[in-house]
Amino acid sequence: MKQRGVIDAVLAARGIVTPIVRRAIPDGVVPYAKWVVTHAVGPELLQLLLSDLQTIPPSPVVFPNGYQCQHLEPGSEADYVKVMTRSLVASADDTWFADEFWSDPGYDPANLFLVYYYGEPVAAGAAQDDEWDGRAVGRLHMLGVVPEHRRRGLGRSLTVVVIQRMKDRGFDRVLVLTEDSRLGAIRLYLQLGMHPQYPHPVHRVRWKRVMRMLRPAAFVNVDLRRHSARGSEVATF
Repeated sequence: MKQRGVIDAVLAARGIVTPIVRRAIPDGVVPYAKWVVTHAVGPELLQLLLSDLQTIPPSPVVFPNGYQCQHLEPGSEADYVKVMTRSLVASADDTWFADEFWSDPGYDPANLFLVYYYGEPVAAGAAQDDEWDGRAVGRLHMLGVVPEHRRRGLGRSLTVVVIQRMKDRGFDRVLVLTEDSRLGAIRLYLQLGMHPQYPHPVHRVRWKRVMRMLRPAAFVNVDLRRHSARGSEVATF
């Protein structure tokens, strides 16, 4: 209990201090400062890995009546930004989209998806390229649903669409980065067969806390084993 309290304090302090530190130190020093913080308390976001894409339902994915899922079409970037401002990134704007997607040399609008409800964008998600344990992986990135359209199965359906895209592109593993507080999303990822990763000892404590908050609903048809790049071990949550 004491250990979790200390870790909570450290993580909260990082959320406050990091922006201040970035403004106070030269740009060239920022990468080293990030390395020091990550080495001390681990990566900021929790990590899950899907190592068996055969567990994902086959195409086509069915959405509820009135909803239509499609690739992002050039010129409709503002629709993606609109969803993000109301779901994940309140400060998202054109500059944010450019930094998040256009700056990627491998950017392809076919890897970004939008869900519309009678012409109104209500959900969005992206399939990104990444690397894990020295191997190329797909990454489920910036997937959000606007508040009034949640609890309708859109998040699950869109997640499956994005993973199918990565599978079609030849990836055999999919990585997800998420915040501890996104319990609904974590529950979904676990139910789809993703497994927590432990890149730092602090992450083990964070995952234990998350699992306790999710019990018991999250674990229907979920194999409770720890999976990491180094293998698996029986969970002791």
